[in-house]
Amino acid sequence: MAGQEFFLPAINLYGVRSVIYQVRCAVIMPYDLVVRFWKNLFESVLVSAVGLVKIVLLYLIARAVIFSLIDKSIAPVIARQVAGGDEHRAARARTLQGLLKSVIGYVLFFIAVVMTLNAFKIETASVLTAAGVVGLAVGFGAQRLVRDVIAGFFILLENQFAVGEYITAAGVTGTVEEVGMRITRIIDDAGKLNIIANGDITNICNHSRGAVAVFMDISVPADTDIDKVTSVLDNAGLSESEGLVSPLKYTGIIAADAGKVTLRFSGKCDAKSVETVQMAARERFRDALREAGINLA
Repeated sequence: MAGQEFFLPAINLYGVRSVIYQVRCAVIMPYDLVVRFWKNLFESVLVSAVGLVKIVLLYLIARAVIFSLIDKSIAPVIARQVAGGDEHRAARARTLQGLLKSVIGYVLFFIAVVMTLNAFKIETASVLTAAGVVGLAVGFGAQRLVRDVIAGFFILLENQFAVGEYITAAGVTGTVEEVGMRITRIIDDAGKLNIIANGDITNICNHSRGAVAVFMDISVPADTDIDKVTSVLDNAGLSESEGLVSPLKYTGIIAADAGKVTLRFSGKCDAKSVETVQMAARERFRDALREAGINLA
């Protein structure tokens, strides 16, 4: 083999470079694009998340500060009205306090939503324009909301009822806890919270704008001396300190037959105290009749 020469095939360097470049384009460049995409996405999400946290904190702080200012501004007014014995004006002040909080809460929430859209680089002008178009399309569906808000406005304007008053509205009887821009909260006699849309309140009975009548019916045997019964029960009536505005007095005979006579006693009390007064009066009347030797029919 001595003196024999070996010949290597000619290598096309240009072709090798071309292959390497194609491999790089096929593998490395897509990888770089993917890394760059996720990096940019992460940075964008991080910046938006930080902005969102700032907006939420700003919203909560602004809401707490403004609500505190409302409370501090109206609390002295309520205290003066209560000290002066004007519970009606105090109730109106409480109602205004709750309504202001409701309106300002909605406004702050709307501002926070707009700022959030800006933080995520969403064009709010186009969104609001689209919202106007969509709002026009769903306007018929929003009639109920508009009706509730308008009804709430007139409830306050006409002073139909106020916070703390005892009312009957939409079939619910109880104490008004809050009058909002759209809803009214009422706690009934069982302690249950009833939330009623203002637009559903078509008939209101306000029991707190004056004393209400309270009746007690007592049945005794037909041969009983009516004058003796009325004398005993008039003297056994409840006092004003027990919830009555005016004492229970004999009104007349409301029913009579061969076996019994039913007498009615009437007075006036606060609307919240009707049931309490009636239960106390029944017990007091029973004991008084028993002591006088008069039987109930």
